[in-house]
This record gives sequence, structure tokens and C-alpha cells, in this order.
Amino acid sequence: MKKSLLIFLTLFATQIFAEKPSSFYLGPKYKRSRIDLEGLGSFRGNEWGLTAGYEYSKNYSFYANVFFEGTFGSVKQSSINNKMDMTDLLGGLKIGYVVAFGTSVMCRFIPYIGYGYHYIEEENRFTGFAPVKYTYYVPYLPFGGSFSITPIDALTLTLRGEYQYNLETILDINTLKGARWSLDSKPSWFVELPITWNIADYLHLSLTPFYNVFKSGNSKAVTNSGLALGIQPQSYTSWGGKLALSYHF
Repeated sequence: MKKSLLIFLTLFATQIFAEKPSSFYLGPKYKRSRIDLEGLGSFRGNEWGLTAGYEYSKNYSFYANVFFEGTFGSVKQSSINNKMDMTDLLGGLKIGYVVAFGTSVMCRFIPYIGYGYHYIEEENRFTGFAPVKYTYYVPYLPFGGSFSITPIDALTLTLRGEYQYNLETILDINTLKGARWSLDSKPSWFVELPITWNIADYLHLSLTPFYNVFKSGNSKAVTNSGLALGIQPQSYTSWGGKLALSYHF
């Protein structure tokens, strides 16, 4: 009995201390975007950028992720020569706890919460009008979780989902100097499926398909008669992939 317990504790300790819980990651990101503007139709286009961050993830311990993502590109209307030049940046911190279980196949569940900031810039170039720049500032609270399974030592499959509660949505329009619009906040969410290969002891390569939805609401500003002051809801839908190389230590 004592011998069995000693063997179990030795294997447990070996697994824990063999982990390299810290990692830095960096890589390219691509997304195909669709933006639906109420009353103006849909815009579609491609955006390119990067993903980067630091992650601490250790079995039976706390989890932390400092993240940054940014993409740049243009979306257009196919029927007419209208387009929007896009800048989409977000970053923040997520914290949670790593629940690990399994023997021959290791499984991990990581629930997390955090704080993030989303910055979106649209430069609208519509036929017959001077360019107008719309800038959105959106602080939000992420609530999410991931479940991963490692069928073999060199491969990990993960399902991750996140709900984003937008604390507020502030809009700045460059042609209206000094004025900012407070919009109704709408929830956002994403789902992604990271596939990770251990290509070396300290290096992992991950490919992450994703699907993301972000929405902005009407303006809260009204005239004395109660008429809304013209800022219409928008819906941003994107799908694509991220490729990241991570260094573990």
C-alpha cells in the first residue's frame, strides 16, 4: 500500500514539475468580415493582423492570460463603390483556474473571467460624400471557458467559448468635434477551436479557427421631442484563423 502511494505521488509530482506553465506566443491572424449597417446594407472584406500575449497555465492552479489582437483591412459593398477602412484592436487580462483530470488521456477545463478593451476605427468612404471616421471605444468583461483534450503527447484539441459583456459603447465621429455618442451596449461572443502541436520541448504551434460576433446599438441621445439622433445599430460578424508559435518555460 505504501509503495503504491509512493509511486502515485512520484508520478503526480513528476507531472506537475515537468510542466512549463509560462508561455509567450505570437503569430498572424486573418479574418473574413461582414458588417451589416441598418439602412445601408452589408459590407464584406478581408482583414489581416496579429495575435500576441503571455499565458500562465498550470494543472491544479490558477490561470492567467494577458492578450492583444489587432487586424487591419477594408470591407466593401459589391453593388456600389462604398467601402470602409477598418482598424480592430483589443487587449486585456483573463484569470481563472485549471481543472485537470485523466490518466492515459489528459483533459483540462479552464473557466475564467477578466477585463478587456475593444477599439474599432472605421473610415467610411461612400460615393458622393467626404470620408468620415467612426471610432468605437468598448470596455468589456469576458466570461468564458475552455475544454481541452490531449489524445497523444504531441497534440492537444481545445474548444473555447466566451461571452463579452460590454460595459459601455462610446462613439466618436471626427466631423463632430468634441462630441461623443453613448450607444446601447449589446453582448458579444466568440467560439474558437485551437489545435496545438508540440513541435519541440519548449515550442508549440497552434492553429485556431474562430467565429466572432460584435454588435453596437442605437444612440441614447434624443431630441427634446424624443427622436433618436441618427446612430443606427451595426452588426460585425467575422470568421477566420490564427497561427501562433509559443515558447514555454
